Amino acid sequence: MRAMERCGERFAGLILIDLYLPPPGRPPARPRERKLRRYATLEEGLGRFLLAPPQDCAYPFMIDFIARRTLRHTGAHWTWCTDPASGVRIVHEETRARLRQLAVPLTLLRGECSRLVDEGIGAHLREVAPGGTRFIEIPDADHHILLDRPLALVAALRCLLEGP
Repeated sequence: MRAMERCGERFAGLILIDLYLPPPGRPPARPRERKLRRYATLEEGLGRFLLAPPQDCAYPFMIDFIARRTLRHTGAHWTWCTDPASGVRIVHEETRARLRQLAVPLTLLRGECSRLVDEGIGAHLREVAPGGTRFIEIPDADHHILLDRPLALVAALRCLLEGP
């Protein structure tokens, strides 16, 4: 959404996947700065990889693939190549305002069984999203839709990218 604010003319639309945006009065996500962990071996780091929020995955090879590409070797140790402060800067009111001001078509994809984007948050998104927003549920998917139903997600994205 911030990229669209800066150079919106380059965008034909926006697709957000399982967007967590709680209504006012509901506790926000627990922002926290994570420590940048260090591991002596790749195997030790792989053993500590977790999805956030936690959920089961029917395709363990996908978790392994992601974990291996999220760890990097610094020469002295292995560590995550993610920003430990990435969850700290989320301000839900700013996100609501950005949604309301979107000037391009918006599609919100949600995992039908998402524990993070539940029915209450889904209803709130319907209230704050601009008119004409498409709402699509991916059947039998939790928050990490790509890991739960990769083919269904790809099919939905292909249909959306083909146009109306």
